[in-house]
Amino acid sequence: YSHVHEAIVGGDEGTIFASDHRKMYATQALTRSRWFTSFLLGAKKRMGVIRKQDEALTIKLLLVLLEIANEEWEAAEGQLEERKRLEEIGSFVCIGFCASLRGEEVPLVSIKGINEFWDESLNHSLPHIMVTLRGRFKGEDNMRWHMIPIARHTRSNIPAVEWVGRLMHTRLIVEGDSGPLFADEKGKRATLARYNDEFRRLLERTRERNPSLFSANTKIEDFSLRRSLRRGMTTEAQNNNV
Repeated sequence: YSHVHEAIVGGDEGTIFASDHRKMYATQALTRSRWFTSFLLGAKKRMGVIRKQDEALTIKLLLVLLEIANEEWEAAEGQLEERKRLEEIGSFVCIGFCASLRGEEVPLVSIKGINEFWDESLNHSLPHIMVTLRGRFKGEDNMRWHMIPIARHTRSNIPAVEWVGRLMHTRLIVEGDSGPLFADEKGKRATLARYNDEFRRLLERTRERNPSLFSANTKIEDFSLRRSLRRGMTTEAQNNNV
């Protein structure tokens, strides 16, 4: 309502209060009034707010999930689409966890960027892969590059290089693409929703194989690629005093 009111002709008085870095505008919109602001606060206090965070993905869960995905990948010999599906979720999980990214940031990974530094980074004195992301990030207005190194040999033996290498071969060599690493059927950048169901399917198999890794009241629906990877990595970093 506020945006509609302020967008129409005569929606504000045209008065501008400006400093060197910020502008404020006078408005008569009812939803900007002191009464409406107090009403919203009162409604929130009376109705309450239910917050439910994504469950953190632990390293143990991650390793078992990737082990199951690898078994399915090896069993799908000759099935290119099936292997690609597993390569995408394996790479998504490894990159999101190791780089501590939000789920919506992982699809920004660029094939061209990773390929540019692939040989140099793996032959470095500290072998790694350089994850290159291209796009608009939270709190930023312009397109830009972000470069995040992931160690090849982690203490927990997370096989990030193996999974990313498989997907890079499929996307770059087999399909001849140099755009986004995670793409839909039209070659456009994919969204995290494309992989969430597969992520939960593998988690379900993980629970069947090793139920002791899950808390008693934890539901598979509590996990999501949106924040589970980042929360798990943040917890791991804190446990290691990082």
